[in-house]
Amino acid sequence: MWNFTHCLGAIDGKHIAIQCPLKSGSLYYNYKGFFSIVLLAVCDANYLFTYVDIGSYGCNNDSTVLNNCELEKAAESGRLCFPPSEPLDGFANSPVPYFFVGDEAFSLKPWIQRPYPGKNLPEDERIFNYRLSRARRTVENSFGILAALWRIFPHPIQTKVDTAENIVKAAICLHNYVRQINGATYSPAGFIDSEDATGQIKPGEWRAIVSEDGTSGALRPLPLPRGARYSTVANEARETLRDYVMAQCLGSGM
Repeated sequence: MWNFTHCLGAIDGKHIAIQCPLKSGSLYYNYKGFFSIVLLAVCDANYLFTYVDIGSYGCNNDSTVLNNCELEKAAESGRLCFPPSEPLDGFANSPVPYFFVGDEAFSLKPWIQRPYPGKNLPEDERIFNYRLSRARRTVENSFGILAALWRIFPHPIQTKVDTAENIVKAAICLHNYVRQINGATYSPAGFIDSEDATGQIKPGEWRAIVSEDGTSGALRPLPLPRGARYSTVANEARETLRDYVMAQCLGSGM
């Protein structure tokens, strides 16, 4: 749907702002200066949450939360049951793993693809980053819908940590349910990011409801970690995907 082959979902994390838990010290106190738990989520191409990890300490970033959750353990051990690696359609190359897409907060892994870092990138890497960003916007928009339409989220959640976790779980289950039975009413055209005829991103209406700078509301961005690790297999897969994307663009005259 988002023209990014072998992608099985988009992964991202958010702070859920909460009141200061009793006797918690600095565990829930994050880099932005408020108390929070972390919501790590994977979403599919239809803005449905397919995996969530809720409740990590607010002092952690996306990559740290991922490294300590069951998703990481299952993926690294092979228990996540991804399809086996295979060549890209119509493109002679070595087998490429299936993967999630994430932003710069995540390490490059065989099962997570992230953008090429830096500025002034060559054209093929810029095009790859653009296409990956299009696919990754699904999770950004899923968070946006959640924050804009469920009225518990415009302000920090004033309750105990366990209750806050259950509130977030309930909101995500209801989000998935309503998206599937009445998606056109729940998040109509224009509410979610879209593209015009030239490929330019048209911001969704949820962005006018949710704070863009992450300074208010219950859902807020996580910090970027330092020193993301690379692996040979993951890097080779990204280079193959980059070449595949570039070949598609040349073939279509883009």
